[in-house]
Amino acid sequence: PYNGDELADLDFEQTADTMYLAHINHAVHKLVRNDHDDWEFIEVTFGPSQAAPTSCVATNTTPNTDAANGGDAYFPQVATYVVTAVNDTTGQESRASNEDSATNDLTLKRNYNTITWTAAADADRYNVYKADNNQFFGYIGTTEDTTFVDDNIGPALDKAPPQAFNPFDSAGNYPSTVTFFEQRLMLARTTNAPNAIWGSRSGQFENFDRSRPLRDDDSMSFSIVAGRVNSVEQLASTTSLIALTSDSIFNIDGDGSGGVLTASSQAARRQIGRGSSRLPPLVVDNVIFYVPSIGNSVRTINYSFEFDGL
Repeated sequence: PYNGDELADLDFEQTADTMYLAHINHAVHKLVRNDHDDWEFIEVTFGPSQAAPTSCVATNTTPNTDAANGGDAYFPQVATYVVTAVNDTTGQESRASNEDSATNDLTLKRNYNTITWTAAADADRYNVYKADNNQFFGYIGTTEDTTFVDDNIGPALDKAPPQAFNPFDSAGNYPSTVTFFEQRLMLARTTNAPNAIWGSRSGQFENFDRSRPLRDDDSMSFSIVAGRVNSVEQLASTTSLIALTSDSIFNIDGDGSGGVLTASSQAARRQIGRGSSRLPPLVVDNVIFYVPSIGNSVRTINYSFEFDGL
């Protein structure tokens, strides 16, 4: 889809037989080598490759309504359920199935809800999530079957099902910079958010889904903010993630002390006040060679013990 005058601004990064290409005027594409004479050029569809279960149904079983006490202890509440499919080979968890609810008093003995669903292709197991009284969904268990019994299991609200998220869905939101870092596909600089950086889910380059609350391996998004416009010209991956912006160079890690990037922890710290041009940098060992935004010189970025920084 690229015109000749756009090629100079085309960024790319390769992993094995797949090369990802980013341009600010076009959706992200990938060039895939399946064999010596079998190549594909494909627009990337962001999301999990694992299909979700369908036809989730919740059914209540209520043998105990406390009839002996006139039902005084029977207080039925609504519980809503969704199910996701997990492929253990790829590590992918699907998006959630449809929601379904059951009304029951699970605090009374012998009462339970049964959740059933239709199997998803390539799924090895299923995660079941529950929301009490229309609250947030939380994890209640895993099964290899297509049925699950809830006999008053409390939902773990720190583990929620993934929700669809694709920040690159239209013109103006196409990224122009791409690299890999810590098992994530990192994309940056769109027309609408020139100082923004996004990272895929850990180990899932084409999946930017996230949960609520966030899990550490969810996709991430953050902005470079330092008092001036900092358009992210390039990203470089060394022992840390380096953002070469139009105004300055930033070192990015999880906590400012070399920690791993997570969905909820990113620290961008300004290191060098000479910004970068759009020309892709060269990384030799742990030294980055780049052309500044002003002038025609070549400069290098590397760690200095004297300054304890770049």
